[in-house]
Amino acid sequence: MKPIELGRTEAVLAVVPEVVYGPGWANRVVWVHITDCATGAARVVCLQPDELGTELHTLFLIGATVCEQLRKSVATTKTVNNVENLS
Repeated sequence: MKPIELGRTEAVLAVVPEVVYGPGWANRVVWVHITDCATGAARVVCLQPDELGTELHTLFLIGATVCEQLRKSVATTKTVNNVENLS
């Protein structure tokens, strides 16, 4: 498992497993969202499969499924050419 170095005032805010893919390739990554509690600054670290520990490997598919459903449940709008479209 690859350890992520946190600053003195940083904390892990969320861990988001995601299956990503394109033509002819696929990958399972884990996005680690980190926030600085003192400044409000945010950063994201992307962990590759070979950087995951046993727990993250075990929970990956459950977490990815939950995250995808949560993502789909968020109502959003997109503006295209100054016209708002509900997505």
